[in-house]
Amino acid sequence: MRGLPAETMRAAIGATEADFSAAGTHAGPPGSGETWNVYEAEVSGRGTAWVYLDKDKRVRRVDNFSAAPLQPPESEDKAVTVAGDYLTKVGGPSTDGLTLRPTAGGDSKGRPAAVVWQKRQGRVWVPSGVTVQVARDGTVVGYQWIQVPVTVSLEPKVTAAKAAASVCRDLKLGDIGKKSTILEVLEIDPEGDGTTTQYLVWNVALSLTGYSGPPGALAVVDALTGRVLAAERLVP
Repeated sequence: MRGLPAETMRAAIGATEADFSAAGTHAGPPGSGETWNVYEAEVSGRGTAWVYLDKDKRVRRVDNFSAAPLQPPESEDKAVTVAGDYLTKVGGPSTDGLTLRPTAGGDSKGRPAAVVWQKRQGRVWVPSGVTVQVARDGTVVGYQWIQVPVTVSLEPKVTAAKAAASVCRDLKLGDIGKKSTILEVLEIDPEGDGTTTQYLVWNVALSLTGYSGPPGALAVVDALTGRVLAAERLVP
């Protein structure tokens, strides 16, 4: 199709040859005000892949999950190296001014490793950055580059300790072994009606005494009001 960065789009799905066709539009990340054009291509022997371009014809998202086994690479270092090379190939953003978050690997159900470079303002993670999802064989199966303005105060009025205590009370948890709290800005649909609002939140992970392995409970707490926006107990 005329005017498309075809070579970059092929690199984005790991194909030396691919013909793209228009597949409609897709709203950009909540709060961005963007609309992306979607293009799809059949990759020989691997199924369909989708590439999303912004108004400047930059690659902003890729969905290519039929391309490879979805288990993560054997090491985090490999995933980060593959992700960095991929950003160069697709003309992604510079990681200068962004912070590499701990790599989120897969689990027994099979998920790729998510390599995330994200912007921080002080101690708060804000919703601008880039995510590259890397499968075991080094194939990039997912990509998204987002830039969202911050519209909420970044000064919490509720402490991390009070946020964790609210979660314990709501979920009726017993003794807590370890807790992890991360302060970040998220776009959330609290009523489930499709209307998103930006919140400064504490992401809370709690490990219960006597249990090992993954956290026993996860929650999101409004850092300005203390309201528990979402909470789930993962162990009996």
